[in-house]
Amino acid sequence: MQVGRLVFLSGIGSGSPFHMFKCRLNNQLIILHVGMVMVCCFARTAAAQGAFLYSGAQTTIVLGAGTYDINVYGAQGGGSENFGGSGALGAEMEAEFNFRTAMTLIILVGGAGANDPDAGGGGGGSFVVNGATPLIVSGGGGGGGGFAVGNPGLSSSGGAGGAGGVISGFFGGGGGGGGFYGSGETTNGFGSGGSSYQNGGAGGGGIFLQGGNGGFGGGGGGYTAGGGGGGYSGGIGGASYTGGGGGGSIIDSTANIVLAEVSGVASPDGSRNGEVIITVVPEPSTPALAWIGGSCLLVFSHYKNRKIARHKRRSA
Repeated sequence: MQVGRLVFLSGIGSGSPFHMFKCRLNNQLIILHVGMVMVCCFARTAAAQGAFLYSGAQTTIVLGAGTYDINVYGAQGGGSENFGGSGALGAEMEAEFNFRTAMTLIILVGGAGANDPDAGGGGGGSFVVNGATPLIVSGGGGGGGGFAVGNPGLSSSGGAGGAGGVISGFFGGGGGGGGFYGSGETTNGFGSGGSSYQNGGAGGGGIFLQGGNGGFGGGGGGYTAGGGGGGYSGGIGGASYTGGGGGGSIIDSTANIVLAEVSGVASPDGSRNGEVIITVVPEPSTPALAWIGGSCLLVFSHYKNRKIARHKRRSA
C-alpha cells in the first residue's frame, strides 16, 4: 500500500477532537484514529502525470478544467573546479490548483549553472505561468566561488518582488540572477546578470573566458565569484571568491493548498537541472465519498452522544 502525505485543512466545530485531513493515496481507503483524532481519507483513481525536463526553451501546454498538483524544482548552480566551492541546489515548491476552465500555461524549466575553474554560474529558476501571472516559481541555487559554496534557492520570494538580483562585488564578482520582471545586475563588465523571465530568461555569461555561464531561467554568470540563481526574485551575485545567492520562489494565492516550500532540493530526475511535474488530481468516486461520509458521521454522532451523556451525569 502506498500512503501519501496528509495535509491538515480545518477542525470540525469548536472544541471538537475531530479534524479533517486531505489524504494522498493510490486506490486506498483509510479511516485512521490517532487518540481522539480521526482522519478520513477517500480513494482516488490512478492519476495521470506529466514531467517536464530541461530543454533550453519555454513550453506551452493546455490543461483541461480540473484539479492539478504542480510540483516545481529550481536548477543547481555551478561550482568552482579548482577550489571546490560547489553550486547550491534550487528550491522545491508544490501546490494544488483548481482550474474551472481550460488553462494555457507556459513552462520554463531552469538549466544548471556551468562549472568553471574559478566560479560557477547561478542555476536557473523554473516557472509555471498563466499569462502574466506566475502560478509557481522555484528559485535556482547560487553558483560556488573559490572555496565558498553557493546559497540554495529560497523557499520565499526574496528581495524586491520579481526584481533582478543585485551585485555584491564591484570588480570581479558574479552577476545577479534574473527575476520574473527584472534582469540581474552586471558587475562592471565582468559576471553578467541573468535575463528576467519576461525578457526570455537567458542565463548571464562569464567574461574573458573566465566564470561559468548562468543557467537558462535567469542564472547570473560567474567570474571570480558565483552568479546568483534565477527565480521570482533574482539571487545576489557573489563578491570576489564567494558564493552567489539563491533565487526567490513564489506560489500564487489562487492555489487551493500549498504542499511544499523547501529550500535546497534536488530534482527527482537526478540531473542538476530543474524539473516541473504536473499531476491530474481525480475526484473520488461517489460510493467512496458516501461510505466515508456515513462512517465519519456515525463516529462523530457516537462521540457527541457520549459527550451529552457525560454532561447529564454531571448535572444530576
